[in-house]
Amino acid sequence: MNIYKRKSNRLGAVDLRLVLALITGLGFAVFVGTVVGSGEYKEAYIYVLLLVGVGIMATMKRSFWMLIPFSMVGDFPAVPVGPVSMKLGEAWLFVSLLFVVLQAVSRRKLPILYVRGALPVYLYSTWVFMIYILNPVGLSSMGASEGGLRFYMMIGLSLLSVVILMNQVIDSQKAKKVLMLVLVGAIMGSAWNIAQVFFPAMAVFSGRSVMESGGGFYGWNQQLSIVPHLIVIFIVSRYSFRMMLIPTNWWVVVLYILCIGLGFASGKRSFTVLMLIYPILGTVLRKEFIAVFLCGAMTILIVSVALIGHGSIFHLPKTAQRVLSVLPVGEWDGDVQASADNDFRETLNKYALRDISERPILGEGLQADFDLLWHLRYNPGDVLEEGDHILGLTYSANSAWHNTWLGISADFGIPAAVIWASVWITLIIGCMKSIKQLSIYDWRYTLLMFILLLTLGDLLRSWQFGHSAVNMWQVAWRVGVWLAVKRTLTSVDADKKCPIVGYEVKRRHEGLLQH
Repeated sequence: MNIYKRKSNRLGAVDLRLVLALITGLGFAVFVGTVVGSGEYKEAYIYVLLLVGVGIMATMKRSFWMLIPFSMVGDFPAVPVGPVSMKLGEAWLFVSLLFVVLQAVSRRKLPILYVRGALPVYLYSTWVFMIYILNPVGLSSMGASEGGLRFYMMIGLSLLSVVILMNQVIDSQKAKKVLMLVLVGAIMGSAWNIAQVFFPAMAVFSGRSVMESGGGFYGWNQQLSIVPHLIVIFIVSRYSFRMMLIPTNWWVVVLYILCIGLGFASGKRSFTVLMLIYPILGTVLRKEFIAVFLCGAMTILIVSVALIGHGSIFHLPKTAQRVLSVLPVGEWDGDVQASADNDFRETLNKYALRDISERPILGEGLQADFDLLWHLRYNPGDVLEEGDHILGLTYSANSAWHNTWLGISADFGIPAAVIWASVWITLIIGCMKSIKQLSIYDWRYTLLMFILLLTLGDLLRSWQFGHSAVNMWQVAWRVGVWLAVKRTLTSVDADKKCPIVGYEVKRRHEGLLQH
């Protein structure tokens, strides 16, 4: 054996696998170059994506599940299909399903399909499936006369993410990696959306010919708040108020102030206000009651300086004025005040309430009303009522209600909204209970606190935002991660109570007790 080993390592020995990889890579590069040269950029992009995907699959192996939260938070396109694009999260969940099937076959063991705490998401998905059976729709991109199937598929994939994630074992280091990937995914998603505005040709990968950049307060600048919003949650999740006051952690305070500044620069009211509230929520959850007072005083000071200084000492940018325009005091520029008007959401709420009154139990189902959309485009006077906001009515025709509770009730009925409330309540209470079992220095503590604060933020702005399918998409990975951590902690506790299990069982959870 040693002779053969020396022969294989002698100077000048050739690794056939490396040669084969080089030849394959060269051939692939020539092929892609030919496709690009013919002007088929989208086709070349898909080929490159397939190669990268295969490489990731081979590298990640059993850690494939870590890319599920990353891809679902990133929210950027992956595979252009006709006039639309399959998002990376959707594509990776299909790939993950393949992983799960192969693992089940090789191990001859089915994945766990239920963990205590998963019942609400199963109930919500089952209810949605029943509504789909009663109100079937198709894919508008495939010529269906009633669109909306894409949203139902999103809910189904969301449930799949819960099942896959809750089967994983998450220790402190894996929790850290998941959290970092979530932040990286958000950064990449925001960068993609901003880049499309300045480089419209990139929109071809989104399945659109032109990227709508918006205008005024609704342009690319709103993307500036998304990443800072998550970074603030991370800061509050990782560092208690006392830890922030340690001199060596000065950079944490500076980063928080920078995030607040980007929030005001974005003009995104909800995220910016939440960034001021999260430190207060964090201190309440940690029961640091003196710090609650200090954080509240800091928030009041920041807002007071902006209100008093505007117009007398300095003039705030219009995006910052828009953030503060939600307050009953202050004098703002005319276009800022007009932006603060709520005609858009009032129109949405009016038609949502109308749909709920007509079908309070089963709703109308997710659908796109193409007839209404046609009239709004060519003959808006035929369908607009007095005081209606045309964009609000347009969004209502696509079931984009911008209101969690009215939206779910209009689409799936009031019982569905009650079930969704149970999803949030279960996740919030479950994270709070699991956090109590962890050290503040454990990254699982940070990850669960991150999920908890993010969900509380969604709850606080639920009357202004939300979508029957997107809600599930945004929350599903959080539920799956929480259930995985909960199951991991339960397994470790069981091992500690059963000395007969011994060394071999402890090895399966190696590192889980280390903080």
